[in-house]
Amino acid sequence: MLGNGNKARIGSVSSKWGHFHEWKRLAEQEPGVVDMETLLKGVCSKQNFMDLLENFIVFDDSSGGLVKIVARNHQFLGATLAAVVVSEEQGEVDKFRRWDLDITPHRKLIKQGFELEDGIRIDLEEAFKKEGHPFRVAIVCAMWLTGFDVPSLSTLYLDKPLKAHTLMQAIARANRINEGKNNGLIVDYCGILKNLRKALATFAGTADGGHGGEDGDVERNPAKRTTVQNLKQAIEKKLLRLLAQNPLRTDFQKHYEEVVAEYNREKEQLTIEKTFEALLKLVDALDEEERRAMREGLDEESLALFDLLKKPDLKATDIRKIKKVAAELLATLKAEKLKIDHWRDKESTRDAVRTAIRDFLWSDKTGLPVNSYTEDEVGVKAEDVFRHVYRAYPTVPSPLYPAAI
Repeated sequence: MLGNGNKARIGSVSSKWGHFHEWKRLAEQEPGVVDMETLLKGVCSKQNFMDLLENFIVFDDSSGGLVKIVARNHQFLGATLAAVVVSEEQGEVDKFRRWDLDITPHRKLIKQGFELEDGIRIDLEEAFKKEGHPFRVAIVCAMWLTGFDVPSLSTLYLDKPLKAHTLMQAIARANRINEGKNNGLIVDYCGILKNLRKALATFAGTADGGHGGEDGDVERNPAKRTTVQNLKQAIEKKLLRLLAQNPLRTDFQKHYEEVVAEYNREKEQLTIEKTFEALLKLVDALDEEERRAMREGLDEESLALFDLLKKPDLKATDIRKIKKVAAELLATLKAEKLKIDHWRDKESTRDAVRTAIRDFLWSDKTGLPVNSYTEDEVGVKAEDVFRHVYRAYPTVPSPLYPAAI
C-alpha cells in the first residue's frame, strides 16, 4: 500500500505505480473516497485481509514470467453481495434496536434495490434472479421461501423449523432444473429431517413417517399419483376459501382446472411429473395471494372491495385513493347497514345497503376519483360491491373471514 498524502493505492510489490489501484469503498453502495483511511479499513481489517490473501490474489505465468495480480476494489466487493429480505412491520426500528441491530440500511436496500453501473436501479428480486449479478446470498425469514422461482439457486441453508407443504416448497426453491446444475443442496442447521419425513408421508400418501420410498425422495416416489391427488385436495380446499373471500380470484380456479384437465387426459409418468410441478407452483401462487393484502396495506376484507373497485391503467394517486375508499366503505357498512338482523331478507334493507354503497362511491368527499370514473362505471362498481357484500356478509362479522371473528 502506497500513499503520498493525496492518493492512496494498493498493488503487488513487483508492480509499477501504474498498476497500483485505488481502494475507495468499504461497501458496494458507497460513493467512494480516495484516501489512506479508506484503504487501510478496506484492506487491513482481519476479515478482509484474509479474504483478499486467500481468494483474491492470483499468480499468472501466461506471459512467460510469473506475475502476481491483486483484485481491484470493485472486484473484491462485487464478488458476492448478500442482503436481508424481510417483510416490513410497524415499530421494526425499535424492535431491532432492542437487539442492538439496525434495520434501517437493510430496509433502504429492500426498497431501493441495487444501483447498476449506468445509474439505473434494479430491485432485489430481479437482481437475485439475474445470474450475472453479484447478489447471490439472500437472508430471509418467510419472504421468498414460497412462490419465488430462481432456477439457478443451488443451496438453501435452513435454521428455521418448517413443516408440511411450507417445508416442501422451501426445499423446492433449490430443486429447479437449470443449465450446469444437477441438483440442489439443503444445509440443515435445525434438524428438520423428522419434519421432512412427515411432509413426504403427507404428500406421498404413506403413513409410516415417510419411509414409503427407499431414499425418501418425493420426486422418485412410486406413490406420485397419490401425491398429486393429495395436492389437488389441498389446493381445492384453499381455493374454495380464497374464492369465497374474494370473487375476483377466478383466474386461480381457471388455472387449476387447466392443470387438472391436462393431467386427466393422459396419466403417463411425464405428465404426472409435470402436474406435480405445476400444482406445487400453484400452491406457491396461492400462498402469495394470501399475503397480497398485507403488501397492499389492507386486510383481506378490504382487499376484496379494492379489487372490485379498481380498474386498469390507474395512476398511483388513484390507487391510493381507492384503497382508502374500500377500507372506509366497508367500515361504514359494517358499523351501520350490515348490523341489521337478517338484512338480506327484506327488500327495504337490501335497497338501503345498495343505496348506501352507491352514495358513498359517488360522493365527492368519500367516493371514487372523479376524473377517473364515469357515472356509469360508478354504478357498475356499486352493484359489484353490493353483490359481494350480499354474499359475504349475512352477519357481522362475516363467516368468510376468520380473522374478523
